[in-house]
Amino acid sequence: ILMWSVGHNLNLPDAYGDGENLSHLFSLINELAEAAHLEEGTKAHPVTTALADQNLAATLIGYEGAVPALDVWGANVYRGNSFGTLFSEIDPVSQKPLLLLEYGIDAYDNTRGNEYEKLGDPAQADSTEGLWKEIAAHGQTCVGGTIMSYSDEWWKGRYTGDTSCPADPDPALHGRCGFAANTQPDGYANEEWWGIVRVLDNGTGPDKVEPRAAYYRLQVLWGATALALASPNGGETWQVGKPQTIDWSYAGKPGTYVRIDLMKNGSVVRNIAKAVKIGANGSGSYTWTPPWKLKPGSDYKIRVASSSDTQINDTSDANFNLNS
Repeated sequence: ILMWSVGHNLNLPDAYGDGENLSHLFSLINELAEAAHLEEGTKAHPVTTALADQNLAATLIGYEGAVPALDVWGANVYRGNSFGTLFSEIDPVSQKPLLLLEYGIDAYDNTRGNEYEKLGDPAQADSTEGLWKEIAAHGQTCVGGTIMSYSDEWWKGRYTGDTSCPADPDPALHGRCGFAANTQPDGYANEEWWGIVRVLDNGTGPDKVEPRAAYYRLQVLWGATALALASPNGGETWQVGKPQTIDWSYAGKPGTYVRIDLMKNGSVVRNIAKAVKIGANGSGSYTWTPPWKLKPGSDYKIRVASSSDTQINDTSDANFNLNS
């Protein structure tokens, strides 16, 4: 347990009273924080509360004095691919650290009808990386963040705010409904598609999860020994006989060289290179011309692995096309 959190978006009008006079709410939050500290004594965990990003700076100005027992301000912040002026708004008005309890964008392009990365678009991964770098750059104000979300939530379709999209009450189906949101790249928040890992049907067994590119971006940013294939990552079209570029990023010490393999239908069909220099400053690339004798298909992937430890590897998140 990292800390206790009181409520969720309780400062919204439909959550607690009229949303304007919140003195009773923050009095209650302070009482609960005091009770948590008293119960745990010298081993007490910090206490926070998850506020909605609505008049956030003004709320902190008005009520910080009412919650002396609250250790950390928490907030759910969705402002697109940047937090904008959030940190400069909060820094001068609060003596408490800020924790972002929700942030991010969803993984589905509602306009084109598929996941961004399966369309060859790294929108979710790029946004995840950019937002985390902003958090890290404002450590004097913000102590960190928990991204929305670890896995897709198939049960949320029943709460769609889009009247043109019938609610999907079946948690066994991956619905596309959601609501209009100008903070999303496509202008729409798909409720069931926020995960940095996707959920895969596993027949009669428990469902499996498969990391999206955003997962690997965070892995690299947080300093774990890792390789993350950047391209091709799904949805691209390659032409035989023409040079193609394979890009990756890395962190930690995965080794000096990488092995690159071409995969088709889940199996390695060709070794592209056995020992390519891993690169410099966290990224590398290799140019390869697919030979004419390769069969055209829409089920190809690339895998890049450490030459010294093949357990450190990454594969295209989705298939790409190879045309003759």
